[in-house]
Amino acid sequence: MPDSETVLLRRELVAVTRLLDDLKAKYAKDTGDMRLEIAGLRGEIDRLNVAAAQHAGCCGDKAEIARLRGEDKAEIARLRGEIDRLRGGNDRPGAGPAAPAARSRAAGNAAPGARGGECGAGAGGDAAKPGREPAGGEKDAGAMAAELKDAKRRLALYDHHNRTDARAYNADRAKFRRENGTYDSDRKPGKIGAPAGHKGASHRHKPGRKTVAKLHACEHCGSCEHLEPLRPANRIALMLESDGSITPVGIWAERAKCMKCCKISEAKSEAIPGTQLGLALLGIVAAYIAKALPDADIADLMEQLHGLKISPSAVLKARRAIARVLEAVYRRILEYMVAYATFVQFDETPIRIAGAQGYVWLACWGDAVYMVCVFSRSAAVLDAHFPGLKDKPAVTDQYSGYNGIKERQTCLIHVLRHSESGVVRTKDADEKEKEKRPYDRLRGMYRTVKPMDTAGGATIKELDSQVLDIAGEYGEGHKMHTALSNARPNMFTFLRHPGMPCHNNRVEQAIHEGPAKEKRSRRQLRSASGMRCLAVTCSVFQTGKRRGIWPARILEAAATDPNWNILDPPATGPPPPGKGGGSGSRPADDDDGLRRAAPC
Repeated sequence: MPDSETVLLRRELVAVTRLLDDLKAKYAKDTGDMRLEIAGLRGEIDRLNVAAAQHAGCCGDKAEIARLRGEDKAEIARLRGEIDRLRGGNDRPGAGPAAPAARSRAAGNAAPGARGGECGAGAGGDAAKPGREPAGGEKDAGAMAAELKDAKRRLALYDHHNRTDARAYNADRAKFRRENGTYDSDRKPGKIGAPAGHKGASHRHKPGRKTVAKLHACEHCGSCEHLEPLRPANRIALMLESDGSITPVGIWAERAKCMKCCKISEAKSEAIPGTQLGLALLGIVAAYIAKALPDADIADLMEQLHGLKISPSAVLKARRAIARVLEAVYRRILEYMVAYATFVQFDETPIRIAGAQGYVWLACWGDAVYMVCVFSRSAAVLDAHFPGLKDKPAVTDQYSGYNGIKERQTCLIHVLRHSESGVVRTKDADEKEKEKRPYDRLRGMYRTVKPMDTAGGATIKELDSQVLDIAGEYGEGHKMHTALSNARPNMFTFLRHPGMPCHNNRVEQAIHEGPAKEKRSRRQLRSASGMRCLAVTCSVFQTGKRRGIWPARILEAAATDPNWNILDPPATGPPPPGKGGGSGSRPADDDDGLRRAAPC
């Protein structure tokens, strides 16, 4: 038989355990009810905010608007006070009387054991009721006392809301928050920097001076009368001074919510979100990115040439910040090509993306270069990423993915490359001479048609017959016979569209200046954000290079003016000959353009 002390401890443990289970269940129920009530109050606050925005956009009387705003703010303040009261738990339904009732049950369960052993049967009956029976009836008094102490500790954790000091503290805390605007929506803007008596922020760049960027109108709808001030955005930017020194500057950018369009605007400043580099230093990084340098090399150049020690990860953040700034310019390049292009030059090149095979697709016209990085080489990419360009005449290679284009010009240099490859790879002298004769005829035909801008139907028909004659020299079953037969309907499309070239040199040069350099320096892309960064920066910087705009100037214009267009004013026609191989130019190729053309 266990001794009397063990029996008493077991009974008390049963009572405390049962009380703990009851409190757990009640706490879970009260917490769920409180969350539902808070969600309803927040929904009411959102409804009042929407009503205030509608009043601000529709009412013309300023006095009426002020009165309605005052009523809505008073109601919102009342609802927030109700939320504070619920969070404090001082008047939560059912929270108060739970502890006294539980304590009375605990006292009733423990009383029989205190009077002696004659009520042991009753105590045993209570212990047999549904509840968590303590394991190990043969435990000694020390183990039972330790288990009871732990159960009481957990009981105190679940019952802390009912303590008198906790209720008073929660009520005072809610009152303090209401009066001082501790929530983000009510917080008053304070000074930049650490509070009084604090050592300061942990970052190593301490601002030497502070500036304020003013917000005068909504950047979305242009309204300046319906701005509701918000907490300013505080940032630290490293500025490049006129004497060449680099100074950390604290920038206070004003923010406001437009009650007319319900959107948030932020004042434009030299602090670019996502990076600590100021606009001038970010322009220097953009110039290095335009040269397709790795992040580690850019970090070394910034330290050696400009005295700014940054890590490669900081350069990666700068890449992403630059891509976000240039995103609008990137979209306008596609809009420009859709609106003004008379034809398009397409091509694609492989690139490694996150260890898998990916592709960079390019479209060029005039000075505009537009790139997209995707995992696919299917024809569906043209529909998904080049909307509006597939219906225009296009210069392409012989890849079957472009067969869906209505009017297509096969690049004649690609055809010559295939023919030249057969001559070079043939080792037998007689076979080499046999392969060289049709190649010479194709090369002579290319020299003839390259200066031509337009031609009549009779001339085009005569050229088609020459292509069939050259294909016959290769013989049936030869790969060049098949290639020429398939390419013949599209070999002279450019003669029906003035200004359209017969080759794809323009887009091949764009590949060598952008994606090819990136492949040599960075090996592969590692994420979807890296794919987007490459497409945006290569497209914008190559377009700017052909228009004579420095990367730092592009970044500055895009950051300060959201509506800036790199291709403004739009071209009224193809550029004149000799301007870098534009849409209507015949590039000054040496001999026949084969040496400067990119390999297939």
